[in-house]
Amino acid sequence: MKTSRTIRKVYLLVHPFGYLHDKPDSPYCRGHFDEYRAYGGARVGKWKTAITGFSDEDALFMLTTRGTTDCFVAAMSEFEEFAQSKLGPRFMVSRQGDAASEEFWQNLDSDFAGELTSEVKDIAVTCHGEGSVAVRALRSQLATMAHARDLKRALRDRGFSVDWRTVQGEAWGEAFEGCVARFAALLGRRLCLASPVEINYDMCLCPAQFIWKDAAFVERVSLNDTLRLFLFEAVDRRPIGLYTHIFYRPWDPPPSIRVPIEPRNVEVRNIEGVLCWPTTDVGSCIRPVAGGLQMPIGCGGLGHEPLYFIGKDADFNAFREALTRATIADSSRTRGRAHDEVGRLMKTGRDSR
Repeated sequence: MKTSRTIRKVYLLVHPFGYLHDKPDSPYCRGHFDEYRAYGGARVGKWKTAITGFSDEDALFMLTTRGTTDCFVAAMSEFEEFAQSKLGPRFMVSRQGDAASEEFWQNLDSDFAGELTSEVKDIAVTCHGEGSVAVRALRSQLATMAHARDLKRALRDRGFSVDWRTVQGEAWGEAFEGCVARFAALLGRRLCLASPVEINYDMCLCPAQFIWKDAAFVERVSLNDTLRLFLFEAVDRRPIGLYTHIFYRPWDPPPSIRVPIEPRNVEVRNIEGVLCWPTTDVGSCIRPVAGGLQMPIGCGGLGHEPLYFIGKDADFNAFREALTRATIADSSRTRGRAHDEVGRLMKTGRDSR
């Protein structure tokens, strides 16, 4: 039987096995370390099962992180061997996405001129670990450029053809609301895909303990072509929602979302479970407005950290209806800028590198 040389769907596996870095006192697994490891292992099992069922027109592209612990190295090596045995040349890996490493700069294309490269390198390396929003955006964009370059080179060198206007994308990995959301959005834009890279929650690890341990995923709602709402139900029946962009430029300011829900009937928490609303902090970015609650919304930690809405004694269907009726300030302007950028990339041929 002849094997297809056309790729019609690319699965992104973002930063797998990061959960093996978490310590017992991590806020993601404190008091439930063994359960967290088992949760991560179960997700790996899902990846393997899915890979086994890939068609000849499916490819897996893995974005790795640096790891030196014995368990991380062993798990990564075993998984790469497994994927290679099942997919052969349709399994590809990008290891050069960290702008804080020397390896990243040693593998840049020649079109990065000396002075500019040196300046950008100084910013990315020197500011590593300081948590600056601007630096995170810069490093994410550089990583995206490197990953897109690696994917296109690998497909070309292995003799595969891809129509980037029709190819489909799906994102797996960890963290669900962090790196997975971020690189799904940024790579979709960088590759000029006509359709967004959708996030498959069931193939992701979510570090928020009140989600992975105490809630069940219900559905993903497409609010428009750039925004998704993920809905969950806690074991105590409380409804939970998370908004994320799926098409994003890291230098765009995050738009605000206005949710038509009574502020006193909802909590807002970050992924570590820290209560962000209600709050007495006058400087909080979350604030009550006429008819609801307003806050900025980012993408995988870009623009603003991921925040979960948690209903208090709320009916799930009523909660869902309220969150799906949310409005986004300047949404048309943001969307227009994003799609204008895709058009510019396609016209200039920058996506062909």
